[in-house]
Amino acid sequence: MKSLSFTILLLCFLGLLLWRCGLDENPPANPNNPNVPGTPVPDETRLAILEECRAKAEELNNIKKLEEKVQFVTWITQKSVFQSAGLIPESNAVYAVFTDGRIVLFVDTPKTDDPPVGGRKREEGDDGSRQNNTSRTKELPKSNKVSLYNGMGGYFADNTVAIEKIFTASESEYNVVRKTASIANLKNVSGDGVFYLYTHGGTGSIPILENGALNILYVISFWTTDQVSAENERTYRTYLDEKKLAYMVATFDSERPDIHYAITDEFIKVHWSFAENAVLYMDACESFYLNSAKAQAFRNLIMDKATNKKSTYIGWSQVTNEFHATRASQFVFDRLLGANTTGSGSTSIPKEDPIQRPFDLDKIFSDLHDRGFDYWDANGATLKYESRVVDDILLAPTIEKMEIDEYTSLLQIHGSFGSERGKVTVDDKEITNISEWSPVLIMCTIPETGTGSAGDVIVSVRDLKSNPVPLTIWDIKLNYASDDNGVRIEGVINLKIRSDVHPGRTKPGEDPSVPEFVDYGPNSGYLFGNSSTATYNIGGQKYARCNVPPCVSYFEETPLVKSGTVPYLKLGASQPALTSLYNWTPDRKTIRIDFLNVNLPKVTTTTYLTRYDCPDADDETKNQVSTTMNFSIPTDEISDNIKLEIADNYNIRSGSYSKNTSRPWNPCDGTGTYKVLVTWDLVRPHFAPTTDKTPARIGMPDGE
Repeated sequence: MKSLSFTILLLCFLGLLLWRCGLDENPPANPNNPNVPGTPVPDETRLAILEECRAKAEELNNIKKLEEKVQFVTWITQKSVFQSAGLIPESNAVYAVFTDGRIVLFVDTPKTDDPPVGGRKREEGDDGSRQNNTSRTKELPKSNKVSLYNGMGGYFADNTVAIEKIFTASESEYNVVRKTASIANLKNVSGDGVFYLYTHGGTGSIPILENGALNILYVISFWTTDQVSAENERTYRTYLDEKKLAYMVATFDSERPDIHYAITDEFIKVHWSFAENAVLYMDACESFYLNSAKAQAFRNLIMDKATNKKSTYIGWSQVTNEFHATRASQFVFDRLLGANTTGSGSTSIPKEDPIQRPFDLDKIFSDLHDRGFDYWDANGATLKYESRVVDDILLAPTIEKMEIDEYTSLLQIHGSFGSERGKVTVDDKEITNISEWSPVLIMCTIPETGTGSAGDVIVSVRDLKSNPVPLTIWDIKLNYASDDNGVRIEGVINLKIRSDVHPGRTKPGEDPSVPEFVDYGPNSGYLFGNSSTATYNIGGQKYARCNVPPCVSYFEETPLVKSGTVPYLKLGASQPALTSLYNWTPDRKTIRIDFLNVNLPKVTTTTYLTRYDCPDADDETKNQVSTTMNFSIPTDEISDNIKLEIADNYNIRSGSYSKNTSRPWNPCDGTGTYKVLVTWDLVRPHFAPTTDKTPARIGMPDGE
């Protein structure tokens, strides 16, 4: 670490350099004198001196260290074609200004974790979050067009290749094009929903004398693939004079520095435009410098280029390096798209296990920060973002959880979808009956049976697809039997249950958990669907004899109609039917049937015969007909109910439920026994969660 006295001496030295270079508010009047602002510089002279600068920078080890920068500035100020030179206060990069006002930047381009001299540490309160927070509504880019620009040469890996693979691996059908960051290509930036620029960047306040006045020009420049040449000097003469382009010296195909053109804010003003809600990722050093109103104005300029001025800007606060830049950008795009890739090489990003759905940028940046991927500790560079989108920044719709009202077949899909209405498919069948679409909730009625009644649910907006979430279905057959003091009822109850049982995440990186589900038990619950039915078969007879002196009484109960089918309960209807209510346990591993009743129809009658045999009187016989006969699980003990246990492979395990309860049934106040038995075989679900599509529980043997 340099001493304080050394730093003070250095600043004084640099101040003398600036003074020597003519930064006087009253410069000499002769425009032909060396170092005098306004003196023209011929192309041949400029090209020669730029090559000298490049060679000197190479000689000084690419001017990485502070001592090397001092030597370089000392050397460059001896060149008569420059009106000024020095260190840029924001970054300690070196700048030089030709006498005709054209600017040269000598920027740090570290490839390893060796920090450039002058790097700043993270400031207190700098947590990597968004800069401007507002009230929010989730939104997607209004265009599927993605442009990935690479300005780096062979010395650096082409990060646009990795990002293109991430887009390809995702479910969202963006139209992705990789391009070189040439001046010609960057002149045609238009309509992108996602714009990514991977290149060198240079930022800073540069003193410059123009028309006899001293100005502080704030420059942010992005390196292009165009090398400085005599032909390009002629082609871009106007752009250079208008400061749409600057010169930049940095590494490209090797560690040997090259001289290229760099675009500036004046270039961007003329040539760039984006779609509404566009994501603009400037993966370049100092592309998000914090402590400057002019840096903020530069970000505003770029964000204003989006339709309705609604966009999101991402960049680095200081000089970063290849490792940190590529890892962070791959992580951000992978998590935005839910692609679940792993990257490649030394910058490989971790893959979530189990796989993870897309998330919004704010949550991704929190995860990025928790992992330390947003920060280069050696230099204090932090990845930042600022947004005009008034809520979560999305690249794909994302489903968090779903709820199904089995009785009405109303599906509620919770997540982040944007306000633009798209479509919902269930098992590849498009659902046309969408009753509500909001940025956080979609409600639609789906078929109760058949195609589209269960399966992978996907939300799409302009072919930008969400994560598939399975709506799982179980077809349950309960074999039931009861013996009511001799009258027997048996049959099969057919029930359907659909549910979202996949473990999910509310934020990136956390352990998945099952969706919350309100338990209305023990006195209420969820209704089954209208397709549920119950069959019945009736037989047997009740018989009782009681002696009530001086008479003997005989009682008989005989069902008349033996078999049939009853439908599920129709709300508001008076006809007998199957009625059943269920609840889920909090862990989603048990379906609890808290109420089950098969109320037989009126045609199912029972004849009651009551006969009195009295020695001192004539016999008296009475016949009655009842229309109330049913099967039901006893509810006198609410905690005792049918429990369907679900294994880790989502099979419902085979099981049984039985209960005996006392039940009086004859005029003699005799107490009999009501016996109930319910059994079920193993039930395999349709469309159970699988680990290749969405988080799922660990599979168990099929018989479990």
